[in-house]
Amino acid sequence: MIGDNRDDLVLAAGATMLVVMGAAAYSLRQKRSHSAAVLSSIVARDLEGATVCITGGNSGIGRSVALALGQRGANVLIGCRNLETAKNVSQVLGEEKCHVFSLDLANAASVETFSENIRNATVRTGLQVLINNAGAMINERDKRSSIDDGGGWDTSMAVNHLGWVQLTRNLLPILEKTAEKANNSNDDNTKPVRIVNVGSILEKRASLPDRLDDPAAWDEWIKTSVDPYGPFPAYANAKMAMTAVTFHWSQLLREETSKVEMMIVSPGMVNTALSRFMPLWKRVFCGRCGNYY
Repeated sequence: MIGDNRDDLVLAAGATMLVVMGAAAYSLRQKRSHSAAVLSSIVARDLEGATVCITGGNSGIGRSVALALGQRGANVLIGCRNLETAKNVSQVLGEEKCHVFSLDLANAASVETFSENIRNATVRTGLQVLINNAGAMINERDKRSSIDDGGGWDTSMAVNHLGWVQLTRNLLPILEKTAEKANNSNDDNTKPVRIVNVGSILEKRASLPDRLDDPAAWDEWIKTSVDPYGPFPAYANAKMAMTAVTFHWSQLLREETSKVEMMIVSPGMVNTALSRFMPLWKRVFCGRCGNYY
């Protein structure tokens, strides 16, 4: 009798597990279907005639965004270091719709040259969207950058923060001119003019200055490399800097009644090449579990 009861319990437990697992699978499928439907309704919007500049549009998140925008009619301007991989994107979209320019965010001269290329490329069309997407985790051996003409900036801070600030400052007049022109037109289908910064959930791991209300402390914090140096902490600090400046700059634009909006988004867990500096076993683990971007 005891054995029979035990068998009954095992069968009941198994049946319950199947029901729970089935319900969870159904719920997940419905959620994914709903998310896909929402995404489709968003990306299906008409972007014909809009011009978008995206950094790091040759791989990872940037590549997916560049392709999605281009396939919806936008003219896409890509800035990145690896021009060969970016050309693959332009071939998919068509070279008349996608143009590729060299950009190294760790080098101030490269940012200036890229900015000038974008100015020339948007004389007729204007610039509707700037997406500051490019980011990188930096090994200790590569942690010194040339963005300050050899002044010794932390490369992670240069690539993930200082570079986008310099680029945005250079292109903001074009964005504002585009927004003003759209605001004065009678076209009801004008596109919003935006600056979208790609942040990271890893900013939660950032170390902050002792005095949050002291601008000098923040300046020193930005200029000082994390000690001991590590790719994750350095990346976290740079992304925290991006978030702080985005909120501040966005507030300034609103106070100036600018027609340009600035915002920051965090993709969450995404399988990208961000962790390519890691040993193979760590990359395999990140590949299975996802990378926090």
